[in-house]
Amino acid sequence: MTKHPRFSQAGFTLIEVLVSLIVLSVALLGLAHMQLAGLRFAQDATYRTQATILAADMVNRILANQAATGIPGGTESYADNPTVANSSIDSPLDCLSTECSAVALANYDVAVWRRMIANRIPSGSGIIESGDGLSYTITVDWWDRGSAGEELRQEQADMTIPTI
Repeated sequence: MTKHPRFSQAGFTLIEVLVSLIVLSVALLGLAHMQLAGLRFAQDATYRTQATILAADMVNRILANQAATGIPGGTESYADNPTVANSSIDSPLDCLSTECSAVALANYDVAVWRRMIANRIPSGSGIIESGDGLSYTITVDWWDRGSAGEELRQEQADMTIPTI
């Protein structure tokens, strides 16, 4: 009888291959989760940037209208007029093609501003609050879908109109 020489094992067993596939799939799931978190943070940063730009835009609109009217405290209409109080984004008068009074320009500015918020930030809204007619708090907020569900996000701009 002849003896067959015993060969040493060459290659991987099925168990080793399955374990390596499990480790690889867990690593890929972790990478996918990190990618999704990065996309969520980038979207949040985009909305925050847009909100900051829109709040600064309203600050500039208020300052430009106050300087154009020459009436100290004349821009109180931004926080007191009905266009700001409700969520209407329509303006009855187009102040780009027609000359407007300070109050009509304030209505137009707020309507355009609200339209820009609606176009750039989903579920966004803007609030203009006046302290004493010379100081304003402009808030742009939106609902963000984070990992813990819906969350209210805000960006605020405070301004004081310089006395002329």
